[in-house]
Amino acid sequence: MVRRKLWVRVPPSILVIILKTGYMNILEKLNAHPDITITNYAHPVDIRDYANTDRKRGWLNSLQIFLEQGPKTHRYIQRRGFIGSCIYRFSHHGFPLKLATEGAIRNLSSGKRVTRDHIYSLNRTSEYLIKKYDSGQWNWDDVCRELPFLLTTILVTPQENNRLGVAQRGGKNYTIEDLFEMKHYTDNGFMLRTIPPKVTRTGKIRRGPTYYDGKLVTPHIKKLLI
Repeated sequence: MVRRKLWVRVPPSILVIILKTGYMNILEKLNAHPDITITNYAHPVDIRDYANTDRKRGWLNSLQIFLEQGPKTHRYIQRRGFIGSCIYRFSHHGFPLKLATEGAIRNLSSGKRVTRDHIYSLNRTSEYLIKKYDSGQWNWDDVCRELPFLLTTILVTPQENNRLGVAQRGGKNYTIEDLFEMKHYTDNGFMLRTIPPKVTRTGKIRRGPTYYDGKLVTPHIKKLLI
């Protein structure tokens, strides 16, 4: 039997939930609380483990410097833009799941274009990092452990990617908590499927990109699987 670790970031004020709640309902209640991040990882993921080139180490170092310099040194919009640029340039593919929308699956089968959607939005992620770091809730170690989750990507069509971007910037104005709950996908009617393996002419399965399904798929993402 393999034990899976449940890593839970719980503000002290929320511990009363655990004291007043039966064991079977703890995870459900904690997961529903807006101030709590629950990550069901087999092992914790740390973005520093993937900084395997000088370029990636450089962008990660720049991100740390910009966070540490704080609001007294840089304007908010400047920090948000630069932090978003750092995490995108670290890996523009993000941390991909082996999942795609139905439209992207059709495009894959017909040879049409697909793209990777940062499902939690680079802008929202930048804002979230600034909020957590400036308030003292997170330190640099916390940022590094949370970034792989925040940089999760899913395959979508270019048209779907545009609709998601417009939704996040437009009238809906989703919060990052909305994105964690995949409301932008639900509101657009996007359902998800597993990406089929690529097979060579000889019948062998091609080695695809590294996926992080076992570490970064959340209950809200699972609800969209068909």
